[in-house]
Amino acid sequence: MAELHSVSLSGTWLFERSLTVVTGGIVIDLASAPIPPGDYTLEAECPFGDIEVYVSRNVEFVQAGGAEVGAFEVHDAPIHYQRLVKALKGRVKLPDEPPAHLTRLAVRPTRIVLDLKTLMGGIDIYRI
Repeated sequence: MAELHSVSLSGTWLFERSLTVVTGGIVIDLASAPIPPGDYTLEAECPFGDIEVYVSRNVEFVQAGGAEVGAFEVHDAPIHYQRLVKALKGRVKLPDEPPAHLTRLAVRPTRIVLDLKTLMGGIDIYRI
């Protein structure tokens, strides 16, 4: 089972340390709560598993790192909100419809460098 890290549970603390899981995968939720405008770096490593990241449509992000053996894909569609709801079930309660912070345009941008690394696994970024 993948280890979950959520901005709803940890706030911007997620950006203050590197997330490392050796096997099983990581799910990183950066969409269930608003992130204050500014520049952030998120470091995550899972040598033998997948990394799933959920980001809001109004967040600018740059991908650093990558997958040695495996795919790297960005899935850009609001329909992935339901995938986030399912991933957070039992840990973070989300409304049935996307909250306002996911759909409104930010006055000042939030920029995140996603430094994601996996040796044998895939990286999927879901932009909702």
